[in-house]
Amino acid sequence: MKDSRNPPQHATRRPGHDQLDPLLLRRIQFAANISFTFWFRMITISLGWFLVFFKWRFARTGNSFWMDAYFLWVKVFALSFALGVSQRITMSFSSAPIGLAS
Repeated sequence: MKDSRNPPQHATRRPGHDQLDPLLLRRIQFAANISFTFWFRMITISLGWFLVFFKWRFARTGNSFWMDAYFLWVKVFALSFALGVSQRITMSFSSAPIGLAS
């Protein structure tokens, strides 16, 4: 008679459970981190050029619309810059060589 208190190992496993091992999850996290770094840098650099354009248009036309647009997008630029910097700081802690962890 089989002991029901200790079921066989295969009976306690959920299907597909061992597919999400820590190494795979770490690689997914690193890929997400790299992609956020790419997008925050792109947004920050692009917004910088837009801000230069808004200032230039205000200097040429004197229309206050361009200065209002500038002040609106400066806030977005500052937020994007701050999020990009904070994300890069966390990336420096998670960028240990993948696959070489003990």
